[in-house]
Amino acid sequence: RGCGGSVYADDGYIYSPMYPQPFKNNTECTWYITVPGYHTVKIEFQRLQLNSSRGCDSNYVELYDGHSGSTEERVVRYCGTVRP
Repeated sequence: RGCGGSVYADDGYIYSPMYPQPFKNNTECTWYITVPGYHTVKIEFQRLQLNSSRGCDSNYVELYDGHSGSTEERVVRYCGTVRP
């Protein structure tokens, strides 16, 4: 399993590298998820276990609307162990 890439599908799964083992420090993955026209994306976390960081400034998962990854398009940022 790699870390990051492009996915074009009706459905599928994305795993953390080395899952179910912990990911290595400073791991950064970017996934681009594209679905067929007129479909919506539904993201569910089966398990979310990230070390807490002050202000959620490290160890987080961010979701964006669009491909650029700019902060203006960020939808949400998750951190800690509470499953969204």
